[in-house]
Amino acid sequence: NLKLTNPQSDVNILIYALRNNNIEDIAANFYNCLEAPAKALDKIGLILKVKSAFKKANLRPLMTGSGPAIFAITKTRKEAQRLAQKFKQQRVFLAQTF
Repeated sequence: NLKLTNPQSDVNILIYALRNNNIEDIAANFYNCLEAPAKALDKIGLILKVKSAFKKANLRPLMTGSGPAIFAITKTRKEAQRLAQKFKQQRVFLAQTF
């Protein structure tokens, strides 16, 4: 029995946030239980470095699955483009939801 969801978070909160386009609550209710083990294996600290940079930009970063990508949600495309420019030294991809 894999516990891949945050027991502290109710999925109904996330559904409500999605329906109401509440970016802050959406980001706050994401959880990835594989992130902690991946961080433990990251001997050079790259995951922490990238996540810290995102947090300094007032984002709530999260790792995809067991890695290797870290993502964050922005309110607007303009904000995403500004942040992509800020992090242009890294491989940054912009994506849009439908």
